[in-house]
Amino acid sequence: MKKSGLTIRQKITATMAITSIFLIVSILVVSYFVNKKNIVALCESYMYDVCISTSDTLVESFNSDSGRDDLNNRLEYILDNVGIQTMSSSICYLVDKDGQYLYHSDDALVGTTMSSNPTIQAIIDKINNESRITTADIVKTTVDGKPVYVAYICTVNDWVLVVQTDVSDVLSPVVTISLYCILVGAIILLLSLIVGYSITRLITKPITALTNVIDDISELKMTNEYDIPETKDEIGSMVSAVRHMKKQLSNIVSELNGISGVLVNDSNNLYTITERVNDASSNNS
Repeated sequence: MKKSGLTIRQKITATMAITSIFLIVSILVVSYFVNKKNIVALCESYMYDVCISTSDTLVESFNSDSGRDDLNNRLEYILDNVGIQTMSSSICYLVDKDGQYLYHSDDALVGTTMSSNPTIQAIIDKINNESRITTADIVKTTVDGKPVYVAYICTVNDWVLVVQTDVSDVLSPVVTISLYCILVGAIILLLSLIVGYSITRLITKPITALTNVIDDISELKMTNEYDIPETKDEIGSMVSAVRHMKKQLSNIVSELNGISGVLVNDSNNLYTITERVNDASSNNS
């Protein structure tokens, strides 16, 4: 009798698949958060350093000459291309204490008043109400409805220098790495399933043949032959034991068949004798 349900091969393959998926997902999750932390920290550090170094350049440039006759050209020369060059959303701008753009990566905004960055506006208000702020910082905030990282420093003439980058751009390498990890994980999962299936097939093939032999033995079918591979492991020992059992049972069945034949023959002889005795008794009477 064959029982319904999952076979050993299916159980082993399913177990390997579940284990592989669990390990791969765990690695992906850990990798994502570690990469995110490292990349964000690297970008923040770079933006912070760029902000400070650019401020130092501004201070050096305006230290000896604070006139504004060539302000636009000077700022354009110093601040052009300041930011993270590999990120399209990275911009640099300079505002005065009134919030007016003295420089912006978008030339059209120069001369206009900033209105969409609450973090920098709070810094300007603090400068106007208290004093010049000398500490640089980088924060995550929202500008025009988009999450951004903003590095800022109060520089020469109480101006505020800002380097800004979208969070989505900063996290883009993390997403790319995660996609590659998912692709590699899927390949590893596929290979593990193929290897697992092959190994379980190698293990279960002789067991399946043994099961068929035992089923036949339970029904006293001793004439069927099966091709069971010889192995030098526990399964090989089982095969030898089952073959020996089948041979012994075959001998027993053969002996029983022989005894049964003798009994049938003796029974027939006894019946014949009985019939003759009955016939003789009838004739004498």
